[in-house]
Amino acid sequence: MASSRSSAKENSTRVAFCGVLIALSLVVMLLGGFIPVATYCTPLLVMIILLPILQEFGGKWALLSYVATALLSLMLCADKEAAFLYLFIGFYPLLKIRIDKLPAKALRIFVKLAFFVGTVGAMYALLCFVFRLDQVLSSFKDDGTAFIVIFFAVLLVCLMIFDFLLARLTLIYNAKLRTKLRFLKK
Repeated sequence: MASSRSSAKENSTRVAFCGVLIALSLVVMLLGGFIPVATYCTPLLVMIILLPILQEFGGKWALLSYVATALLSLMLCADKEAAFLYLFIGFYPLLKIRIDKLPAKALRIFVKLAFFVGTVGAMYALLCFVFRLDQVLSSFKDDGTAFIVIFFAVLLVCLMIFDFLLARLTLIYNAKLRTKLRFLKK
């Protein structure tokens, strides 16, 4: 009887904690619609918000939180490009754990680059050719081919820098912030 109460309390703590972080993630995604350059920043910030869930409760809870945030963002966010970017790369912190277990550093870098190129390319192809988002289409038509290539190269560099920062933020979370979340352990 006592163990079932303990288990119910543990599950309700997990649900509440994940719910609060999903709400925070959604607020960040919604605020991104007010600042034009935030289209590319807010999905990355929301991925950082997934870190405590991933570290405390594991991949299953982090995946559920990612899916909830992605679906709510698609329904509620004014900036659909940011919402789709989060949908396509928002699960990267979960994938990063597996990629970082690969034996060779060159292979890890190649897989990360392939992931970013593939997902971002597929996302923009879907936005332009299937959903025909006028905002994205007009920006690509107005810019030349050289600008689009430079844009994707810079985006790729930013995503690789984000990968590096995500590893460091995970270390900082485990060393400094995890002890402050003692309520999760009770």
